[in-house]
Amino acid sequence: MGTKTSLMLLFLIISVGIGLIFVKPKYEDVKIKQKSVDGKKVLVKELEESLSLLKKYNDRYTEREQDISKLYKVLPQGKNTAETLNQLEFLNFQTGLILESVNFTEVAQQAKAQPQKAAETGGQTVTPQASQALSEDFRPKILTIDLKSSGSYESFKAFLSALETHIRLTDVQKISFSEKGEAGDIFQFSLVGNMYYR
Repeated sequence: MGTKTSLMLLFLIISVGIGLIFVKPKYEDVKIKQKSVDGKKVLVKELEESLSLLKKYNDRYTEREQDISKLYKVLPQGKNTAETLNQLEFLNFQTGLILESVNFTEVAQQAKAQPQKAAETGGQTVTPQASQALSEDFRPKILTIDLKSSGSYESFKAFLSALETHIRLTDVQKISFSEKGEAGDIFQFSLVGNMYYR
């Protein structure tokens, strides 16, 4: 019985060794793939949530499209640089700044963007219809202003505040200033901004 038991024990050790050599790597590979699948499931869930949120925003935009088109109608007809120059000069005077120069540059309209493909996942489809809905008539034109003024810092703050509530919609793109006066209380301000018109 001793040899039989020794042989059985030897076969058992060999089969466990073979199992460790061949089965364990496959088991580890399956575990790694399972983690990868779990990670992809999380990614798919996040993408579905993002797509749902995008669809929600797209629907909200589509609902308010009429209001947005009304907003574009508020923009002034034409660039009216002479009128804009008078308004900027008055704002400078009103806030205590001295207008040194103003340059107007008309920004060229970009070509109409090509429609994007519909995004599809999980049975939901979102098309970029809202971005296509605005016709060329509602696309605002841009007039870039490059304004140089001098005065105190407080006057420039007052100018920016007045520009913010001014009837002509202006997006300030860049502000820079340098010391001008010998006492250090007068500065030269440079402002670059975009004004919109139709």
